[in-house]
Amino acid sequence: LVAQLSTLARAEQSTLFMMLEASFVTLLHLYAHQKDILVGTPITLRTQTETESLIGYFLNTLVLRSRIDDDMSFRSLLQQVRETALGAFAHRDLSFSRLVAEFGSDRPVGRSPLFQAMFIMHSPDSVSLVSRVGDRRELETGTSKFDLSLIVSETAGSLEGVFEYSSDLFEPATIRRMCRHYVTLLQAIANGLD
Repeated sequence: LVAQLSTLARAEQSTLFMMLEASFVTLLHLYAHQKDILVGTPITLRTQTETESLIGYFLNTLVLRSRIDDDMSFRSLLQQVRETALGAFAHRDLSFSRLVAEFGSDRPVGRSPLFQAMFIMHSPDSVSLVSRVGDRRELETGTSKFDLSLIVSETAGSLEGVFEYSSDLFEPATIRRMCRHYVTLLQAIANGLD
């Protein structure tokens, strides 16, 4: 499945990140019935040679906005996600706090500004923030910064995904169902991009 998705992404002049993020947006659209979806994603800020030798995290959060029409094909959504991501990556140095100051002041207390869903992808050449265990199990961290986060790690040609969610909003059974639906969605996309 990963090989099929990667090949398909390349054929659409996209990356596996873009393919998986567009799929996540589709999943959110199907569950939330919203046409305007904002997803946050972290990105490294080590774009200047002066920061390459420094120790510590140099991360920023990008906000990726997708607008879905009723008759939109997945191919069209992927092209939109691609353009949005490329634009956001080109402006990666614009700080998230500046975006919040400009656009996110009208939010309820305790809510993340600008977006409620996060998509994180760790590739083989990135430092993983997710520790690995030999078996799959539900982890209780006690808190979730966002309503829903999908953390995907790519290793040796395979993908492992973890959903982190607000237990005030979602039941574990709902998240397990979302996991199955996400995999089914990825299989459908790999079998015939429309």
